[in-house]
Amino acid sequence: DLLKEFLPAKYESYEILDDKSQINFIFSRASNLNIDQSYKSVNNVAGAYNKITDRMIKIKELENHRDSEKIQEVIDSYEMYKQILTKEKLFDFSTIQETFLKELENTQNGLLSNVQDKFDYFFIDEYQDVSNLQAKIFFLLSSKKNNLLVVGDDDQSIYSFRGANYSNFINFKDKFSKSKIHEKTLTGNYRSTDILVDFYNKIRPSNRRNYKTEMVSKR
Repeated sequence: DLLKEFLPAKYESYEILDDKSQINFIFSRASNLNIDQSYKSVNNVAGAYNKITDRMIKIKELENHRDSEKIQEVIDSYEMYKQILTKEKLFDFSTIQETFLKELENTQNGLLSNVQDKFDYFFIDEYQDVSNLQAKIFFLLSSKKNNLLVVGDDDQSIYSFRGANYSNFINFKDKFSKSKIHEKTLTGNYRSTDILVDFYNKIRPSNRRNYKTEMVSKR
């Protein structure tokens, strides 16, 4: 919406592929991309494309894995896939974010200042499931006033297969000086009974956390 609002000449006619449409699109272009046309293979390739974009992985970083036929297929077809999307004025869920970030970083088009003038505050829920790409967008958008509120729980990160990186949540405070950070720990669990919460507190992973908190059942 923001791309169409502030850069209509470039993006007014673009359409977005949802997950299912993306897989069908890749399947229909499999011969152009020189990839296996089985549904399982196309589904895996789509997931790999998304993860490369969301994690902001450079294709050169994957070159050491060319011994894997599946990885080689992705390496050789990824850039072509993005070129076909651009030619046909299409986005998938990952490339629309990548494009938005690039346009925000373009100091000539005024997009960043326009969006910052439009919104005073930025609130991000489920922050443990943001990708590196999304985190960079959020920090850039909020850089003018530092009015960024995030909520999350790294123990509930479940979208790593889509490029989510829970370290963005754990290391969030490192992005700002301590004087600019206000932190509140949410320990009340309104969903589960005492027995479940006590069990969770005993078995929860703690080796990756910067801090430990004990949950308390409020049910």
